[in-house]
Amino acid sequence: MKTNILLKISKVIVLMLLTSIVFAQTPKRVVSYSTLVQYHFSVPQQTDLSTVSEYDLTKFSSQDQFISTEISFARDNTPTVTTIYHNTPRYFNDYENEIYKSVTYRGETVLYDHQLNEISRDKVDPNLELEYRFSDDEVDKYGQFEPGFRSDPKLLAEYFFREGMNVRLFTSPTKLVAFNEEVEIVVDYDNYIYETRYFDHGEFVFSNTRYFQEIRGIIFPMQDLTITVDQLNEQIPMWKTELINYVEYSIVGRDGKTILFYQSEEEYDRPKGLQVQYYEPIEKRSLELSIYPNPAEKVTNLRFPFYWDQEIKIELINLIGSTIKIYDHVIANQYKLDVSDLKSGTYIVRCTHAGETVSGKLIIP
Repeated sequence: MKTNILLKISKVIVLMLLTSIVFAQTPKRVVSYSTLVQYHFSVPQQTDLSTVSEYDLTKFSSQDQFISTEISFARDNTPTVTTIYHNTPRYFNDYENEIYKSVTYRGETVLYDHQLNEISRDKVDPNLELEYRFSDDEVDKYGQFEPGFRSDPKLLAEYFFREGMNVRLFTSPTKLVAFNEEVEIVVDYDNYIYETRYFDHGEFVFSNTRYFQEIRGIIFPMQDLTITVDQLNEQIPMWKTELINYVEYSIVGRDGKTILFYQSEEEYDRPKGLQVQYYEPIEKRSLELSIYPNPAEKVTNLRFPFYWDQEIKIELINLIGSTIKIYDHVIANQYKLDVSDLKSGTYIVRCTHAGETVSGKLIIP
């Protein structure tokens, strides 16, 4: 069952928002959202948890965080960002939950504790020439993610190409893939997903996947998943997974009328306390066709380029060019191919997806 306190806090947030609109000068636009942030920690499967120090174990028991954020634009188009952290301190000097509110205006950020005492004030360097005003068009569109998903994918493809990346652009479904030795980027325009993965000399170091949704023509965030590679004091590798769920999302226009109000129906309760999982290593995804085992006597596995996910055609061709088998409309990232009835010899496996073709040799002993 959905946490009752989340619903109560959400109602308070909406009431605060409406009160500011009614009793103060009406902002040009107000975007507010409530997020539930969950943390998961994982270590390699061979890790002996009895060797992990108590200091490191406290990382694994970090609690969920419920956060509300409001961005309001004044009549001169300057934004004020107010963030409230609803978790209270669990013990003396609980620095993780020390801050209650953060207010940013014209580049200056002020932090407050739970008694609304000012903790710090980050002043802007007066020598920096910074602009904090938005254009009228930016204000009218703020909180909507149309520019990213509704602009011409070719423009983003051209940008990545100029940055020296390999680029693939598909139109049915609409998907953009850009990659090099360090980065893999996948933009799914039809399902509103933006994924980025980073590697250092082939070793995974960071990934971020953002999921969006559309309601009444407005695209806004639904979930944000980030995996970061870290390590414990004993040099044991550790992955920290941060999962941000948007519990509520609201946009109010300059006339004070609600443009969008969304409330998630998902259930977010989960057991608290120490939770340590084991992770499977993330490797750079293949850009080619992988065939294994090879040679193969009964069954071989085909693993397609990582950005292939549907409507794949597989052709098995002998060395004189005759097509032996055809498999249409394969929808999977990999496929088990039955080769038990093939005669000994060498065959070509040709796979096609959205006009792109990859091939490989298959040996039957």
